[in-house]
Amino acid sequence: MSEIWMWLQQSGGWVTASALVAGFAWITGNHWERRKLSRAERASAYANFLSACSRRWQVFSDRDRASDESEAWHRANEDVKRLREDAYDAYTLIQILGSQKAVETALNLVRAYDQRNKSYWDRRKTPSVRTPGVGSDDKAKLLNDFVEAARKDLGLKTLDTESLRNDD
Repeated sequence: MSEIWMWLQQSGGWVTASALVAGFAWITGNHWERRKLSRAERASAYANFLSACSRRWQVFSDRDRASDESEAWHRANEDVKRLREDAYDAYTLIQILGSQKAVETALNLVRAYDQRNKSYWDRRKTPSVRTPGVGSDDKAKLLNDFVEAARKDLGLKTLDTESLRNDD
């Protein structure tokens, strides 16, 4: 520390010191601003992905309830395709911005939703052949895994899901 102090005294005194402090503050300030921006972008990507997954699951239900070839069925089927693209768009951002665990759990969700869609179409083509689908319990576990990974990546505490389940 004394070498730095000697250098500051010899090379211009407080003007040099204030310039160094200003430079250091600028560098650290930019680092923290980039980090906050990145965190906000990750949070937005995670939220958009969850929203797209939720909408896609709802449209699966709408399509399953509609009678085949009805207008509601065609509309729901088009929505399934569109919402798949929305989910992949959000997943792409997670691939760029997210942690390894968040990317893995998001990919598991994307694959599970695609598996549910494949199961639906296989059942329509050949009713006697059953491709395993993804049920609500499996979906809930995959969603929980994703939320847990996203919260950890964002530096948030894990949710206490037991207290959320209780009606107390």
